[in-house]
Amino acid sequence: MALGAAAVDAQATDLVKMQVYQGGPQILPLIAGKQGFFGKNDLQVEFVPVATGPQAANALVSGSVEVGILAPANVPRYWSLTCGLPPSEAFSV
Repeated sequence: MALGAAAVDAQATDLVKMQVYQGGPQILPLIAGKQGFFGKNDLQVEFVPVATGPQAANALVSGSVEVGILAPANVPRYWSLTCGLPPSEAFSV
């Protein structure tokens, strides 16, 4: 599992949008939210559900979420989208 984050300067009143899947290790942010972890740390988090890893990478790149959890297999896609390279060449940068 890899965690990606766009440049965010979160303050107590800021809303941070976090991508989540339903299940697997990606459910940890939902548990943290239910347990009050974010509020205790002065963060307001909006969970944005996505269905697939490529959708999560696209959401991070487009800015529709600031925090995303990507499976290692989707990291080359994220890098290729941010670098403008095909996924097979993204790690040679």
